[in-house]
Amino acid sequence: MPGIGRTSEVTGQAADSGALPGGRAAVIRLLAEVECRDPELKAHLDRVCGLSLLIAHRMGLGGDRLLRLRFAAILHDVGKLLVPEGILEKPARLTLEEVRRVRRHAVHGEQILKAGGVPLPVCRIVRWHHERYNGKGYPDHLRGEEIPLDARILGVADAYDAMTAVRPYHQGVNFRSARRRIAELAGRHFDPQVVDHFLSLSGAASASFRAGGALPGRAC
Repeated sequence: MPGIGRTSEVTGQAADSGALPGGRAAVIRLLAEVECRDPELKAHLDRVCGLSLLIAHRMGLGGDRLLRLRFAAILHDVGKLLVPEGILEKPARLTLEEVRRVRRHAVHGEQILKAGGVPLPVCRIVRWHHERYNGKGYPDHLRGEEIPLDARILGVADAYDAMTAVRPYHQGVNFRSARRRIAELAGRHFDPQVVDHFLSLSGAASASFRAGGALPGRAC
């Protein structure tokens, strides 16, 4: 199985394959900005990317499809750069308006990547990584296989990391509890097939991607 790789390796491979015509420099700048503004958010992106790839390998994805997922995963929360830090780091319960603003990060991320020349399939994965299998996600309320498989995989990996993270407003759970919760939400929030492949990973493998410390920023 190919290594997960650092951000520079991810963007370099994408450019070499022709998957990012004109977009590589813009994306490297974005990732540098994320790391400068919020190193813990960058760590979250790295963990989610790694777990997404493990699930994808289990499901037999490869080639350009795997590269597309890798690239979307390392950028999936870049839209949070446009959400006020005061909201992302707020320790108290968010107001309905604040929740709405946080949830716009998926759309902001798509817009940022489009402006940087990133291919549309990658942009769409970023836009739809919070859609739910039962159609009750956001921003477009897609359901089932209307949601691209890449986004369904990313959604499971992102949720797992959010569950295990320690945040100002949330005490993270251990990896066993998070795996149990993911299983309970199969068919509602998550694609049951993706969940099955996630659960087929050894406990040690999934535990290695649990959040290791405080992670400022909302997971809405």
